[in-house]
Amino acid sequence: MALVLAGGCQYNRLTLVNYADAEKPQTLEQAFSRSAFSKNAAGEYEILLQSSEPIAQGRDRVLKQSVYAATLWNPIPGKTYAESSQINARIIYLVEIAPEPGSVVVSEGGKTILCYKGSGFISYALDRTGQTLTGRIEQALLAPAQKKGGYRLGTFDLSGDFKAVYDHGAVGEFKMTSSNYFR
Repeated sequence: MALVLAGGCQYNRLTLVNYADAEKPQTLEQAFSRSAFSKNAAGEYEILLQSSEPIAQGRDRVLKQSVYAATLWNPIPGKTYAESSQINARIIYLVEIAPEPGSVVVSEGGKTILCYKGSGFISYALDRTGQTLTGRIEQALLAPAQKKGGYRLGTFDLSGDFKAVYDHGAVGEFKMTSSNYFR
């Protein structure tokens, strides 16, 4: 029993398998220090994971990463037929990097933002208090949102576990400050 608990689930850690070089997929992991969720007027759960710890990745200095997911429907364990091609969420992954001279990537207010969009399957459950949403991004497929160069990742798979607390304000603020990426 102690081994199971010690080696248990690591929440807010996502695994990304990058297929920019299809013959040599690259696996990356990222921990997210902040997590929040909200429920919008349409009944969709909105999940936000953010990391604001600067990291050096190749020649880039990553300043911030954000993963936003909006669920379209909730699978019910034991009742919903599961199939690997199911999709119940749309996902946006934003990576803010320190500006690089001559970059052709979208630059706003001195920030260079790489935007990846896609969809996937997320399973989740709300605790009894309604304040914590625990779940898993089973599989998501994302790709660069624009055809311009400068993207370090090609099409990639995203998966991992999350545990988010209810924070309507944090999700709303992210949507407002990042609204141009929701088109």
